[in-house]
Amino acid sequence: MDDLDKQQKGLERKDKDSEPNNLPLVLIAEDNEEDRRLLGNMLRKESYRVSIAENGRQAIETLFNAPPDLILLDVRMPVMDGLTVGSQIKGSSVT
Repeated sequence: MDDLDKQQKGLERKDKDSEPNNLPLVLIAEDNEEDRRLLGNMLRKESYRVSIAENGRQAIETLFNAPPDLILLDVRMPVMDGLTVGSQIKGSSVT
C-alpha cells in the first residue's frame, strides 16, 4: 500500500511531520474515494490538516483519538450513517 492509499484510508497523513499542530484539523467522513481525495486536496491547499474516515464508525474512532476542529460528514455511508454519527457525537464531551 503506497502513501496515498494509506492517506486516503485514514492510516497516515500526507507530510505528517511537516504539518504544524496549530493548524486547524478537519475530519472528512466520506465513503466516496474521489470526494475524499478532492476535499482533502482542497483543504490542504488552504493549510488545513486533514483526517479521513471512510465510514461512520471510523469517524467516531477518529474523533475520539484526535478531536478535529471541523467535521465534514456525509449523511449516507456504510457501517454507520452520518445522521447516527451526528447524534452520537452531539452529546459527547469531546465535541
